[in-house]
Amino acid sequence: MSSDKRMVAVGILNILQTETGRPDMRSGKIKKMTCTEIAQRLEEKFAIEVTPKTVRENIEKLKELYDDKGNNPYAVKYSTEKRKNTKGVMTDIYLAKKERFSKGELLLLIDHVKFDKNLDVESSKKLVEKLSKISGNKNASNVGEFSEDMTFASENNIFADNLNTLSEALSFKSEDNVGHSRGVRRQVSFYECQYASDKELHRISNEKITFNPYHIVTSHGRYYVIGTILGERKLRHYRIDKMADIEILDSKAESELYKDVREYLLQHPYMQEGDIRYIKLRATKRGIGDIIDEFGTRVNITQTNSVFREVTFSANSEDVFRFALHHADSVDVIEPQEIRYR
Repeated sequence: MSSDKRMVAVGILNILQTETGRPDMRSGKIKKMTCTEIAQRLEEKFAIEVTPKTVRENIEKLKELYDDKGNNPYAVKYSTEKRKNTKGVMTDIYLAKKERFSKGELLLLIDHVKFDKNLDVESSKKLVEKLSKISGNKNASNVGEFSEDMTFASENNIFADNLNTLSEALSFKSEDNVGHSRGVRRQVSFYECQYASDKELHRISNEKITFNPYHIVTSHGRYYVIGTILGERKLRHYRIDKMADIEILDSKAESELYKDVREYLLQHPYMQEGDIRYIKLRATKRGIGDIIDEFGTRVNITQTNSVFREVTFSANSEDVFRFALHHADSVDVIEPQEIRYR
């Protein structure tokens, strides 16, 4: 029989490591224990006799050492059931193994940041440092090395700020009448810009656009925000690195066309501006795969002979034109005529 304080803590930690935190084979639920059950297992496994109260006191100390923010690989978790005239009963105790990036996963993420054309050098460098710190991989330091010679970083330094502002607008938190926090998307205003011969961004108009943001998406290495302009019933997109002076407004964002975003993305694989048209293409077997990659499986395919297939669908005409240029050896535009003879 033993009740050495150090042995009690070590014994509890051993039980939590070996008997909790993993899914039960039958129910699939995470295995958890009570203070009474842990006290029983201490006696059975280590001949240590303690009360449930002692277990609770040790669990609270372990919680301070094994928390969500520490560098250790585990976190002690538990719930407290409120009881009248008591501190509450500690229950559902378990040891959760923290998710860690493998070296390969970390390398994949860091390389994506290094070679992202949207980020400026300073933002790219900071992100690499953050990924290295939060990875939990002890060997991450050499993976996170940053060299300005090994990056495609942009000289446009507004992208990171714009992305943060739009993300905040999309996940704005507000409280309802009973004090519950809930996510409410907010409208934003901004200037749309374009590059001029001086290689600087300039406003297209001096009038700010009021916009209902729906989603941030990426297409061919560039980031866009999709939504609707105030007063319009039509989805639009704007490139995030070509927006200026973004401001989050107090007004709640409208979401009338929110459900149409997926269809919009299929119709605009290259995120070009244009009209939605009926499209008819003639394609080889290899071209069919290219069409599905960009426009999805909603296309209609008819076999015309042993070599060619006829493919019909609706899409943005400018996106189809760019697609046809890229795949001229396997795809031919039949309709509309203005794209075919352009």
